[in-house]
Amino acid sequence: MIGVGAPAGGMQGWLLKKTLAFECWLLIIAGLALVYPQALFDYIGIAPVVVAVTQKLRKDESRPAAVT
Repeated sequence: MIGVGAPAGGMQGWLLKKTLAFECWLLIIAGLALVYPQALFDYIGIAPVVVAVTQKLRKDESRPAAVT
């Protein structure tokens, strides 16, 4: 399922948040690697998890600043 969802997120530009350019390419490459049946490519396919974690840790720039 990740092998199908990762390139879709890369092509659309969204995973948990709007993806950056390198995240889009990382998702597309990782998704293509996951459909190739070899162990090395499964390790490359961990990239969507890395992108999701970085998006969770990244601050949301679109949120308006608090008014004091």
